[in-house]
Amino acid sequence: MSLDTGAALSIAIAVIGYNKSCTIAKPGIKAKDEHIAKMVAEGKVAFGLSVEHVEHAIPMLVNHLK
Repeated sequence: MSLDTGAALSIAIAVIGYNKSCTIAKPGIKAKDEHIAKMVAEGKVAFGLSVEHVEHAIPMLVNHLK
């Protein structure tokens, strides 16, 4: 799982493909539960987010990955 919307997610995209990757939270834009649910349902396996949203976004992501 990437904790960065930049270089780390770029590596995931290069390895597994753009269609398996997504950004769930960007600087200044919080993660939304419905967006995370949609990305997981679509089969995304690499999730980028900015460090400022870790405490908010990771619990939601983990809940949808159970």
